[in-house]
Amino acid sequence: MKLEQQLPLFLEVTNQELDERFHELEDNMTTVISCILDPRFMKVYIQSAITLSKALGIIDKLLSSASQPATGIFDDEDNDEYDV
Repeated sequence: MKLEQQLPLFLEVTNQELDERFHELEDNMTTVISCILDPRFMKVYIQSAITLSKALGIIDKLLSSASQPATGIFDDEDNDEYDV
């Protein structure tokens, strides 16, 4: 068999194997969020609009909660016990 004849078969088998191994990748929200936050991938490889929307919502909530000031024992100005 010549290389020109083998190439389509190779591509078909390769695509089937990749689909079999990675078809559930978007079901893992940690992986989806990681892809969005990674500048090399961003939103390019996420095919499901619903999954992308959910992940962006989670990222927005995480960023919103991280930007709010924390409350605790160090927020009390009258608490001299913890002054250095």
